Amino acid sequence: MATKPFKVHKRLLRRVNTAYPCPRISQEWLRTTVQDRVNTHGHQADFNFPMLCQEISDAIEGSSFANITEPGSGLSEWVTRDYTHVLLKGPVVLELVHLTDVGISAMTLEGVRQERERQIYLDRVGHTSNSQEGRMQRELRWVRPELEPYPRRRLKLFLSDGSVELQAIELEHLPNLELGVTPMGTKVHLKDVEIVGGVACLRKKNVMVMGGIVESLQKLHHLRLYEELSRRMDSEESDAGMEGVSPEELYLEHLNIGDL
Repeated sequence: MATKPFKVHKRLLRRVNTAYPCPRISQEWLRTTVQDRVNTHGHQADFNFPMLCQEISDAIEGSSFANITEPGSGLSEWVTRDYTHVLLKGPVVLELVHLTDVGISAMTLEGVRQERERQIYLDRVGHTSNSQEGRMQRELRWVRPELEPYPRRRLKLFLSDGSVELQAIELEHLPNLELGVTPMGTKVHLKDVEIVGGVACLRKKNVMVMGGIVESLQKLHHLRLYEELSRRMDSEESDAGMEGVSPEELYLEHLNIGDL
């Protein structure tokens, strides 16, 4: 006798659809995930509906939209075109796949990136090596400074619905987003956002950071940041040489005339 297919409780389905209206979470993924959590925790006496909801929320935040959303249920491709000027009413929830700062020269950002990599390397040596350097790092790790923060002037975000990627620029300081701190895969809720030339213009009132982290996106971001800064440094060196200024001075001039 065939068993009936597992069904997601309507109340849970409403919660998920309300939290993630666009793009929509795949019903098949949701059904499979709920069934897995029920099979794993259902025998526990204290496992209840709020706990199940939290399990599903954590699973969504820890997954890439490319794997869990319904294709075609998110952004339209035309939104990203350079001729597009429109109000994205939303609400939409996108995930952060890349982050940089276009208000700071790539030379400066790359210097910080390399210093952070050096600090991470020393931390790994201190935890895995029996060399004199490793022992010293283990002994001194409690006084080791935190990773050097990136300077900040104007963040540029790359947000995705799982298939379409939208560039966004902060017009006001967004306190819950920070290069080198905010993980890729973070889900970001947008509402009433102006799109100018295919770029979303972000203000605090239009943005809510929901959280999340996706390790695969984090790895891609590190590679993407390295490649992006390399390209930008080449361009900055060329432009600065033509104008007889340093790359940093060139960037300040760009900021002053509103090129960014």
